[in-house]
Amino acid sequence: MWRLLGDWVFERLIHIICDETDDRISTMVRRALGHLVNQHDQQVMQILDLDRQIVAWHRGNEVSRRLATIPDIGPLAASALAATIGDAKVFRSGRAQRGWRGQFEIM
Repeated sequence: MWRLLGDWVFERLIHIICDETDDRISTMVRRALGHLVNQHDQQVMQILDLDRQIVAWHRGNEVSRRLATIPDIGPLAASALAATIGDAKVFRSGRAQRGWRGQFEIM
């Protein structure tokens, strides 16, 4: 719930910054914060573009699609696993693969 409230507050602040008729902030502050709003918008667009590229790669990769059939593994995680592991035949067993994967888990 806090996440949703935070998003709402953030969107409200952006609206105040972009509304030139709102006199709660000065012109100088509006100009400075406007640059941050523009940077935020650009980052959101870049993230959405990368998400689209990952999903497109996932759809075209058989290994990634198979990995996504595992419960709790979506396109992003499946793509990351498929891209990281590469050819799973290099592991002698599932245990060897889990051991390799364990090197990257955060304690």
